[in-house]
Amino acid sequence: MGGRTIPVLTATIPAALGAVATTIYGGLFVYTCFHAEINAAAWASWLIKVVYAPLVLWGPLLALVTVHYHLRRRRSAQ
Repeated sequence: MGGRTIPVLTATIPAALGAVATTIYGGLFVYTCFHAEINAAAWASWLIKVVYAPLVLWGPLLALVTVHYHLRRRRSAQ
């Protein structure tokens, strides 16, 4: 920011917290979506499940990218 480098933990701690929150929220949302009674046609219910199922992967993938970023920046700082 402004030509200055941002400390590694300043970026990785919020990203890690976001990954945890997204994993919990995504998992609960998809669980609810798969176990709730949806008043829609069979194809619409299936479509909702297919569209929202990848949401479960968002948090773990964000965590993976956060760890990779942290390791890469920590190595370059040394």
